[in-house]
Amino acid sequence: MVVNRLEVSLLGSFQITINEQLLTNFESDKARALLAYLVIEANHSHRREALAALLWSNKPTSAARNNLRQTLYRLRKTICDYEKISPYFIITPKEIQFTHNNNTWVDVHIFNRSIQVYKTELPEITPQSADLLIQAVGLYRSNLLSGFTLANCPEFEWWLMAKRERYHRLALESLQHLTHYFICREDYDRAIHYAQHQIEREPWFEPAHRSKMLALALVGQTADALYQFEQCQQILLQVLDIQPALQTRRLAEKIRQGSFLGVVD
Repeated sequence: MVVNRLEVSLLGSFQITINEQLLTNFESDKARALLAYLVIEANHSHRREALAALLWSNKPTSAARNNLRQTLYRLRKTICDYEKISPYFIITPKEIQFTHNNNTWVDVHIFNRSIQVYKTELPEITPQSADLLIQAVGLYRSNLLSGFTLANCPEFEWWLMAKRERYHRLALESLQHLTHYFICREDYDRAIHYAQHQIEREPWFEPAHRSKMLALALVGQTADALYQFEQCQQILLQVLDIQPALQTRRLAEKIRQGSFLGVVD
């Protein structure tokens, strides 16, 4: 029996590797969707009829279950599951579950664990929890399954939309906490770095603009801080047709006056 290492990257585009070799020979998007769903929802087993309805809701029950059986069979061949000592799936006549072992690496699982451990330490952010957040945001390349859609599968699309929003929010919160953490530690360059990442993810997110404005001002880059305010103002006007919040405008005025010290968003 051959022991292979499976790596699953879903925080961004769908990427699967076996022993560092990128797999591109998936039979269909349904196979990709099945793997992604089972990996993300790996904390419990799934009834076969529920999986069939998720991916083949427009088919009769018997046809949907047959499609599931065939797709799972081909998926396991694609990821070399039949060659492993420890299988990637726990499969019974009624249920299927993705299983963890020492030969699997999944970005979503590491992201979740990092966030979970960090949240147990709130409201304090220790250097250890900051390292976990840095790891989490480093894994978040883009939206979950970026660019992936599944035609005629509304249940899957609704599930994916909710999961995308959840991971997007968690990534933004992590970036926000890191920015605040580094401002408080007077590591302004790293604060600017993570604030900019927030802005790139969600350009209309005002707290990120305020954090970057403050960090720039604290390193003496007053002109850049005020330019950031102008950028914020322009984005909000173009995208949402609103002006910056009073808190943002007041910070800009304090920066102009040089009275911003001690201001932390």
